[in-house]
This record gives sequence, C-alpha cells and structure tokens, in this order.
Amino acid sequence: KYRHSHLALAAFELWIANQCMPEICPLKWLDSPNGQGYASDPTKASNTVWCEMEDNDDDMGQPKLPYTWPITDSFGLNLYDGKFIKPVKGSYVTELINS
Repeated sequence: KYRHSHLALAAFELWIANQCMPEICPLKWLDSPNGQGYASDPTKASNTVWCEMEDNDDDMGQPKLPYTWPITDSFGLNLYDGKFIKPVKGSYVTELINS
C-alpha cells in the first residue's frame, strides 16, 4: 500500500537540522528557504501532479494500475506539450554497447 513516509522523513530531517543549527535551520518548513513564498502566487500551482488513484476521493486510495499520468493539471495547464512523458534536457545513454 502507498504511504506518504517521505513527508515524515522530511519533517524529521528538518527537525534534526534545527536541533544541530537552529541559527540557520528554522523549525518550520514555511520559514525555510524551500518554503519561502509557498502558495503566495495564485497563478502558479503549488501541487505536484500525481498518477490516477483507484479512488481519488479516498485519502488512503492506492495508485491505479497500470499507472495513468495526467497530461493537464487541475488548472488545465498542458504539462508536457502533449507528450505522454515529461521531457528532460540532458544526454542519456539508451543503448548498451559491448566492446
């Protein structure tokens, strides 16, 4: 079952950093550099588009299989220029060459 353990880990890491260096590591995420300006601009989405769930109304819903990734977000913005995957700049090795 899918759980959000990454949130607990992130909170724990923030707490440890605050315990070690309280002068530069705030206790609240919104006070941290990553949280500055969070949700302050209503024209920018502050969410991450996630896959379709078996029941989108269930807080404990599980990812629907096979995964179905949305092409638009809740604001109707086209996320990937009509592609089914998010393009990422860079050089990639896509073939194994045996010498």
